This record gives sequence, C-alpha cells and structure tokens, in this order.
Amino acid sequence: MAAVDWLEWWTAGRVVGAAAEAQLVVVGWAALYARGQVREARTLREEQARPFVMVDLERWDQPFVNLVVANLGKTMARNVRISFDPPLESSFDKKAPVPIGQLKLFTAPIPSLAPGKRFIVEGAPFPQGGTAPGLAPSLPWIGGQAPC
Repeated sequence: MAAVDWLEWWTAGRVVGAAAEAQLVVVGWAALYARGQVREARTLREEQARPFVMVDLERWDQPFVNLVVANLGKTMARNVRISFDPPLESSFDKKAPVPIGQLKLFTAPIPSLAPGKRFIVEGAPFPQGGTAPGLAPSLPWIGGQAPC
C-alpha cells in the first residue's frame, strides 16, 4: 500500500519540478566545467604567444662553436639582457679588438628580438675535452610579463 501512495504523490507537476531541478544541476556543472576550459585555453594562448629567448652553443668546426642568441617564440622579445656567470671569456680575447664578454650583445640590452631572429657570435673556442665550460647564461626579463 505504501508503494501505491508513493506513486500517487508523483503528480505531473512534481515530475516536471524534479526534472527542472535535475536540469539546473546539470547546467550548473556544465557551466563550471566550461569556465575551467576557458581558463585553460587562455593560459595556453598566453604561453604560446610570449617570446622564448635562448642562448646556445652550436658546434661549428673543431674546436670552435658558435654562440647563438635566438627568439624561438611567436612574439617580439623586448629589452633582452644577456649575462654569464662566470663572465664569458675567449682564448682569443688578447688578440681580438674587443673581448667577447664586452661585445655590445652582452653589455647592452637588445631593444627588440623578432620571432625567429638569431644573433650568432662565430668561432668561439670550445674546450678540447668536448664539454661546455661552467657557464650559466641569464636572461632577465625587463618590461615584460614573465621570464623567458
């Protein structure tokens, strides 16, 4: 008898009301999920749109390497400063008119570095042992949102 009473309690109005409440819960969950997706898409877009500046050594001809500064990102890098710890030195510094560590590339900020642009310092000597010296390049970000 209790089951019959329970079924009689579910009138058309109550069924419609329960369905509306269930729909409200589903729509609320979908809105929260969509907000998370939008936030993730925005973060990804911002990360892909920022400059990505790197300093690298590329083997050129034994025992020399090229020191390369490049913007691998998709937007312009501005006010890029490059420094090394310990300071960059070359065995040719005594013969060269300007020591490698005093080149304008390393002493003054690069006002702008376009996407895909590369600066190459050719023929930097590389140790015979084949290992890179203990250089730690630093690229502080000036006037931007985040470090590269």
